Amino acid sequence: MAIDFGSIKRSLQSVAGQVRSLRADIEKLKRTREDVASAPAAKEDVKAMIRAWVETTSEAYQTKLRVMLEGFIRKPAWTNEQDKVRGHLTVAGAVHQIGGVAPGAAAVDGALCTFFGPALLDSFQKVIDQMDWPAQGLPMAERVRRLDALDKEIETLSKQEAELVAASREAGISLD
Repeated sequence: MAIDFGSIKRSLQSVAGQVRSLRADIEKLKRTREDVASAPAAKEDVKAMIRAWVETTSEAYQTKLRVMLEGFIRKPAWTNEQDKVRGHLTVAGAVHQIGGVAPGAAAVDGALCTFFGPALLDSFQKVIDQMDWPAQGLPMAERVRRLDALDKEIETLSKQEAELVAASREAGISLD
């Protein structure tokens, strides 16, 4: 009985071609994934980020402000003593700064977000609208969805490639 080496060769070439094709597809998907991951932010996502920052910064400041004002509630006599008022009430610090240390940027941000939140937000939104935005900006929701789909596809193809390579090795054939 004659061995059909041509058929064996074609089978090996077919498996090797499948592995090469899978590896090329995986590499292409990885490049696409990198493009999606590094795409510029979408304008609406930046606006939402600023809105959330203004809201959470204001909320944190208001908590500190309430603590500061509670001191005046517990000691009502302080409300008539300007030295006590100046010593314990600061708009930018929300908490008395010991030793006259100037309030930090976070305290100033908190005061601005609390007392001028809507105007501050409106100003940010106008600046954002006036900026040049890249056409390929990708919203985070879409970015996450696409990355998840790409990761699943890469995983599926990687498993197929690994299975072909493992089956070939078991048969004594190296495809690496």
